[in-house]
Amino acid sequence: MSSSPVLLFDLHGTLADVSALILHPQLTDCFVNQEAEELCTRYTCILITAGSQAEVEQVFKQTSLNQKISFVEVITAAEGGAEKASGKPFLVLQEKYDRIIAMIGDSDADEQGARASNIPCIRIAAQPTLPEQQAELTRAIKRAIALS
Repeated sequence: MSSSPVLLFDLHGTLADVSALILHPQLTDCFVNQEAEELCTRYTCILITAGSQAEVEQVFKQTSLNQKISFVEVITAAEGGAEKASGKPFLVLQEKYDRIIAMIGDSDADEQGARASNIPCIRIAAQPTLPEQQAELTRAIKRAIALS
């Protein structure tokens, strides 16, 4: 079991606008700014998404997300064994990692799944501009870190 503190991240709407990236291949933006990137270097980061492996790979290829945050594990809908809201993917992670600080996400499924496994969830809201969305994510990471 890993003992370093763990942050869980949702992908779509939390770290990137996946729908926009898929529709517009010329887009390269993710929601991780330099401050968020630096905060994440002190933690084990895991991506937990309702999306597919193909979606994750496209986002990683199209953006610099996987260079900004080094994910030790990516749990997709198929790999999680159940929908996030069930809590099952979170429980599987708790068997591997004993210091999960929080889930950072933007949906009811993120909150429900985290709650089902007694992991705090920091929920972020959609913002109208990229800099505001990046600031919202950074604030969420700081709130999660404050829980540790």
